[in-house]
Amino acid sequence: MAYVKTDDVHYTGIADAIRSLHDGEETYTPREMGEYLSTEGTALKPWNIAKGVTIFGVTGTLSFDNSNWPSDSPVTEDVIDTAVKKYDVRADVNDKFLLMDDKGNITVGYPLKEIVTNMAFYNGHKLPDIGNANTKFVFRNSSGEYIYYVLEDGCEAYSYFMWSDQYKEYRLTRNQDKAIQWARYKLNSSGEWALDDRSNYFGSSLVFVGDVEIIWIGSDIYAEDNTVLHPAGAYTYEREENDLFTITDYDPISTEFCARCWLRAAYHTTGEYAGQVTIDDFVSTASGGYNYICNIRYCSRDALYYEGEIIWQR
Repeated sequence: MAYVKTDDVHYTGIADAIRSLHDGEETYTPREMGEYLSTEGTALKPWNIAKGVTIFGVTGTLSFDNSNWPSDSPVTEDVIDTAVKKYDVRADVNDKFLLMDDKGNITVGYPLKEIVTNMAFYNGHKLPDIGNANTKFVFRNSSGEYIYYVLEDGCEAYSYFMWSDQYKEYRLTRNQDKAIQWARYKLNSSGEWALDDRSNYFGSSLVFVGDVEIIWIGSDIYAEDNTVLHPAGAYTYEREENDLFTITDYDPISTEFCARCWLRAAYHTTGEYAGQVTIDDFVSTASGGYNYICNIRYCSRDALYYEGEIIWQR
C-alpha cells in the first residue's frame, strides 16, 4: 500500500473542500472529516432513506404505505399491468413490486411462477375442468365413488333436476321432446378423471338413488312442488405454484440487486422512451443490477429474500 505524506496545509485544503459541500464554517479534525464524508457529505439523510435500510451508517426513517400503489406515481397500475400481460400471459399482475427513483421513473417487477396444478374445487372437493359449467354435475354414491356427468348436445335447454319424494331419488329429465345425452367420468385411484361410460342411445332421463351426496351441481334441483331444493353451486380454481423468482445478488450498502425469473416493466418520464412502458425479460438470465431495494414504494409480498435472509419487509 502506498503512503501519502501530508501536513496542516493539506488538511486545511481538505477541510475547506468539505465546508464547501454545505457552505458552512465548521472546523474538523481528520477523524471528523471522514465521518462527515461517509454520512453528511454524501447527502444521506435518514428521511431520504427507506425505513430500516442502513447506508454508510445512516439508518432510514422514510416510511411509505407499501401495501398500496403510490398516489404520486406518474402512471396508473392498470397501464403497467396491461402492458405486461400483453407481453407475457404467464405474468401474475397481482404479484409485483414497484420501485420509484427521485425523478419519478418507475420500475415494476413481476415474479414468474411455474404452475404445477390448476384444478377446480368446490366445498373442498376436486372437480374436473371438462365441459360447460351449466351442463355438468358431480355426486358421490353410497360406495364412496365420485361420479361426474356432462350433458351433451345442448341438452341443458331441455332438461332439469328434480327430487321425487315419492321415489326418494334425484331425476334428471327432459321437459320437452328431446333426449338426454351424457358422458360419465369417475375419479380413479390416481386422482384423475377417466371416462367411464357414454350414452349410445337417446335416453329420456337419468335417475340416482336418494343416498347420493350432491358435491356440485351446475343448475338448480327442484322439489316436486317446483321450489328450489338445491341451488346451483359455483366452483373456484386453486392453483399450486412454484415460485421461480430469485434475487441472485444484493449489495446491503447501496441496496442494488440482481434477480432472475421476472419481468421488469419500466415507465419512462424522460429520455427517448418518455411516456412509454418498456419490458425486459429476465427469465433465463439474471438482471444486471441498477435496481435498488431502498426504492420500493409498493410490494404485494410481505417480504423479499436474498439467500434466505429478509432484505425488505413491509
